[in-house]
Amino acid sequence: MRAAAVAAGICWTGAFGADAGPCARGEEAFAARRYTPAQEALWDCVLSASPDPQAAHHLALTYRETRNYDEGLRRVDAALAHSGKSVDLLYLSAYLHFRMRRQNDSLRLRSAAGETGA
Repeated sequence: MRAAAVAAGICWTGAFGADAGPCARGEEAFAARRYTPAQEALWDCVLSASPDPQAAHHLALTYRETRNYDEGLRRVDAALAHSGKSVDLLYLSAYLHFRMRRQNDSLRLRSAAGETGA
């Protein structure tokens, strides 16, 4: 039923008022292995404070496929500076640092995410 509503253009609202439009578009693009468009939509989803942690997880996986880690770090750093410490953003930053072989930064950020989420 939800898929039909999304296909019809109905905008779903999550528990925290997040627009599910970009979330649904991102998940659809991710499932179709269209990682670049998935990144854009999933970024919109994560930045809208979606209550679904799967969006941030899939966003991280798009970077594994596209390998545009520097761009991802620039985006996550800007998002963290703008919106503060978000668990999803901290984990995403930790993941990107890990993929770039910056393990110390990755561990520091992962620890900060754990403290933020506690």
